Amino acid sequence: HSKAIDLLIKDLHKQSDGITNEITSISAATEENTASVEEVLSSVDEQNDRISSISHGFKELHSLINNLESIAK
Repeated sequence: HSKAIDLLIKDLHKQSDGITNEITSISAATEENTASVEEVLSSVDEQNDRISSISHGFKELHSLINNLESIAK
C-alpha cells in the first residue's frame, strides 16, 4: 500500500505543479492585458482632452465670427 500511496502523492504533486504553472501563465497574461487596457484608456483620455480643446476653440471662433459680423453691420 505504501508504494501505491507514494505514487498517488507523486502524481498529486505533479498535477499540483502543472496547475501552479497554468495559474502563473494566466496571471502573466492577465497582467499584460491589463497593461494594454490601461494604455488604451490613457490614449482615449488624451484624445478626449484634445477633442474638448478643439470644440472649445470652435466655440471661441464662432463667437469671434459673430462679433465681427455685428461690427461689420
